[in-house]
Amino acid sequence: AAFQILSDFGPETLAAAVYRAFAFIPARLSLLIDPQSLLPSRSTLDYDPQEALTQINEALGVGRLSILTLFTYAFLHGGWLHIAFNMYVLFALGPTLERILGHGRFLLLYLLAALGGAAASYTFSDYQTVSVGASGAIFGLMGALIVAGKRLRYDITQVLVLLGINVVIGFLSPGVDWRAHLGGLATGAAVAAIMVFAP
Repeated sequence: AAFQILSDFGPETLAAAVYRAFAFIPARLSLLIDPQSLLPSRSTLDYDPQEALTQINEALGVGRLSILTLFTYAFLHGGWLHIAFNMYVLFALGPTLERILGHGRFLLLYLLAALGGAAASYTFSDYQTVSVGASGAIFGLMGALIVAGKRLRYDITQVLVLLGINVVIGFLSPGVDWRAHLGGLATGAAVAAIMVFAP
């Protein structure tokens, strides 16, 4: 059923359908991209974006706001530069933190930081804000590395500088969901504190 619904919209709207089904949009009422710009001119008049979203979500078993979107948003990105930066930071910081925490705890930390970013975005953002990308989870890793580094008496100066630069960029760049960044940061630091300071 899902494939039939997606094929009815054609390839021009497939990207919009995927973003709308799995991106985190607090009220689940708006699109990342203007749907009219993605449609062939012949079907513009009979396309109802809200109806399309409802049909796709029902076919995929995704509600208007589901727990699924609170995680899946972290695996979508707004462009190649967005995913490249997030993957670079994951590559640079991830192995160190994974060695400190272990595989299972690292995965748990990453997912909880992503969830914390979504929760902060949902709580403090405008209802039409679209949040995609692993940045909340990445900020969570930075917060966790700072906490674990302090506990293990590592030099965390470089991580603090990286974090400071990214916080400033988040506030100065339009379209960046800095609330998700700060939510992921706070969640990652709190989860890491429980992991490294617990007896």
